[in-house]
Amino acid sequence: MNFFKQIFTWWNRQTIGTMILTIFSGKLKGIDEFGNKYYESRSGKRWVIYKDVVEASNIPPNWYSWIHFTSNKLPVPNQKKYYWEKVFPQADKDGNEIIIPKGNYYLSEDLIFPRDSKVFLNAGTKISIAKDVGVLIQGSLIVEGTKEQPVIIKAIKLNEAFGTFAVLGSGKETSSIKYLRLSYGNEKWMNGSYFSGAFALHYQKEVIIENSEFIGGKADDGVNIKFSNINLKNNIFKNNFADQIDLDYCTGFVRDSSFLYEAKGDNNGDGLDISGSQIYASGNLFRNFKDKGISVGEKSHIFITKNNFKQNEVGSAVKDFSNAYYWNNYFSKNIRDVQVYQKKKIYGGGRIFLKKGERESLMASLDKRSKVFFFPEGIEKKAPWLLNPSESLTQFFNQLEGIEFNE
Repeated sequence: MNFFKQIFTWWNRQTIGTMILTIFSGKLKGIDEFGNKYYESRSGKRWVIYKDVVEASNIPPNWYSWIHFTSNKLPVPNQKKYYWEKVFPQADKDGNEIIIPKGNYYLSEDLIFPRDSKVFLNAGTKISIAKDVGVLIQGSLIVEGTKEQPVIIKAIKLNEAFGTFAVLGSGKETSSIKYLRLSYGNEKWMNGSYFSGAFALHYQKEVIIENSEFIGGKADDGVNIKFSNINLKNNIFKNNFADQIDLDYCTGFVRDSSFLYEAKGDNNGDGLDISGSQIYASGNLFRNFKDKGISVGEKSHIFITKNNFKQNEVGSAVKDFSNAYYWNNYFSKNIRDVQVYQKKKIYGGGRIFLKKGERESLMASLDKRSKVFFFPEGIEKKAPWLLNPSESLTQFFNQLEGIEFNE
């Protein structure tokens, strides 16, 4: 029956002439997702045999370009369409770069970008994520928000936190985050890795976060960064369930940011929690934490200058072989300004370094394994680099170790 239809009608798959041409001259070049077959003759003529009714709109764009000689590149047969392409249909892909334009997007299931992806979120992009749903970018993230058009990532319902928004690199990538507003995320296992932050970045060559807000997270950390160089400036971390930000084995700067807890109920987290890290913290505000404004642990080194610690249980805590250098900070209405102690048995106590005469003005406590040292007088003139460190913090802290402090 189909044979007679092809003889007497042109709209059923192919005409008899096309059938003869295909038999004697056609070489099959590919089959699209609809089952249409594409042929080319030795002379270069191209044509299609439709699976069903002859209709040009049934040809996918990539095959349409090929059959009309716009492109000589054959489409990849049976090419898989990733879930991200369905969620972001207007996204532009150029090599490993995925550029997501301004728009409103909704995620109802986990989304994992391909390995080595570099994902761009344009200004004005808004992503709403369902309960427990996570996003994992295997590569790097560039957020290009502006003051007028920030990028927004949030839970669809405020009382139903999404899983996590995570970036997992190889140590070679750079992620740059500007004017991001992220709220009401949680922690989650994704693709065999655990992400303890509502916003998490692991193994990045550099992480830059500026003019962004991270609010209302339900995870162990509002933000968690691991094994990365960091530069954080002019950010707000507010009302996240436990720690506002946790830096594990990171090196870099935390500047001019606010760490706040103003929600009702108990909060047993810290403002800034660092482990195994080297950090220069300046010009920040830590307010109203029921635990610690800054927690320094596990052989960390931190220089703390021009920060404001207000109404915290403990302004800052230094423990477990960590060194903390204090210079011109402001402490007010804390139960205790500074606490220095050993927490984990595998380590010893902590060490703090103060300006001479500062010990008497601080409400501080040290256990028997911990020590306090004092900067030599006039050190700021002899070592101007103290308040103007180079980008190499490893060198900076090595220089600090070379100062002869007083006991």
